[in-house]
Amino acid sequence: MRISTVKYFLVSCFTLVLWFPSQAAEPLYKQREYHSIKRSVGNRPNIILITLDHFRVDNVAANGYPHMLTPNMDQLVKGGQSFVNYQIAANACMPSRASLFSARFPQNHGVITNGVPMPEDEICIQHVLQENGYFTGQIGKLHFWPHKERDHRGPHPPYGFDEMLLSDEPGSYDDAYGKWLEAKGPEAREAGNLGLPLFRRAEAEIFPGKAEWTQAGFVGDQSVRFIQRNSGRPFFMHAGFYAPHPPLNPPARDFNKYNGKKFPPRKLESDDQFSRLPKSYQSANSRYRERDDDYWRHYRQCFYGMVTDADLWIGAMAQSLKDEGIYENTIFVVTSDHGDHLGDHGQTSKNSYPYKTVYTVPLIMTGPGIPARGVVNNLVSAVDVMPTLLEAANAPVPRTVNGLSLWPLLKDGKNVRDYTYSETSDMRMIQTEQYKYAYHKNGSEVLFNLRKDPDEMNNLSLDSSHKDQLVEMRQTMLMKLWTIADDKLERITDW
Repeated sequence: MRISTVKYFLVSCFTLVLWFPSQAAEPLYKQREYHSIKRSVGNRPNIILITLDHFRVDNVAANGYPHMLTPNMDQLVKGGQSFVNYQIAANACMPSRASLFSARFPQNHGVITNGVPMPEDEICIQHVLQENGYFTGQIGKLHFWPHKERDHRGPHPPYGFDEMLLSDEPGSYDDAYGKWLEAKGPEAREAGNLGLPLFRRAEAEIFPGKAEWTQAGFVGDQSVRFIQRNSGRPFFMHAGFYAPHPPLNPPARDFNKYNGKKFPPRKLESDDQFSRLPKSYQSANSRYRERDDDYWRHYRQCFYGMVTDADLWIGAMAQSLKDEGIYENTIFVVTSDHGDHLGDHGQTSKNSYPYKTVYTVPLIMTGPGIPARGVVNNLVSAVDVMPTLLEAANAPVPRTVNGLSLWPLLKDGKNVRDYTYSETSDMRMIQTEQYKYAYHKNGSEVLFNLRKDPDEMNNLSLDSSHKDQLVEMRQTMLMKLWTIADDKLERITDW
């Protein structure tokens, strides 16, 4: 082989060595195709996405529930829109959050249950905004990675965030919240630590330290500081509150605000309604039916107190935006990953049973271009949030999303959905304005007439007079499952 040929060969190999790592390091989300967006809203708005955990649609006073004390969220509802038929895509923290951020259903992004890491190449809202000039920040609970049995002092995938202050549990780990408490002294560190999951201090108790030391206080304080640092450039910030996730520990300040307040009674099936439920439902719905009113009074008061604690810090964020002169150019979104049964149907926490206590959560949106319409009843889905916010930012929407932009609804009141869809590892659910249908992998199914039975007590799936509706809902679900099937690989030729 001639020397010149050898030299060319070596140079070529060296070039490939340099080229390959740079190509391999390119995140897959940067290689995805996008829908083109023609809509412009002038100056790009800042976007603040706030999530609570276990937060129910009836935990906001302005939604029509006067037993709640949420003055700051009420102001957001007054100045924007609150969707009271907003349905989450999945019932648990990790799959629901993955769907909210990616606008894709669990079967598509792969996080079908807790404990499955969010794929690092899954395109999310912060990736797109970061690529389009936004500074991106994550504060508090994200839960893209399982937090059990991992070192919270170690590195965490950035997932498109320029800044990350993670706290997926309240004071249990040496994470950003734990370090924040440590800086305030040993008394604060001890007060904020509820113990590891399965080894909690108590199910529901008053927070033993200063009110501002709660996880909500950490998220609120650090969110305000983020706003102050970045008020001179377009930013996207996710503020992840742990509240009102159990174990419950509201500050005495907020717990005491509910002293003497009348709470709605628990919603429990009659014996006849109970007998018409599938056997698995009967087992689940009997777990907490016998706990007395004093137990639920204390439990709910702690739960509501944590909501009010988070509401205070949402108000602090809004005030910070006003102080910086950027409130009018900031979109606020407040929502939740899922709800909590809170004793309704004889259950607590969340699971795959399709009751609205878990699947219908708040969605409050306010900001530039969003008319003040107050409470809105149209059906919307968690997968609709990402494309809506990207359109507001005049940023491209990935072609892989399952969601729809809500701007026709926000601007002109035009309906965008005839039904919503949710899924878990063992359940699929369809909801229209009138009916809700769910099918479980064990073969059981339920059908509720939401207009006549808004509390979802009467299972009509065994009722012959509703055979046509049952068949129609089954067919709608099959069509939905077909249309959202995700083709990962593109066909490039006939064979």
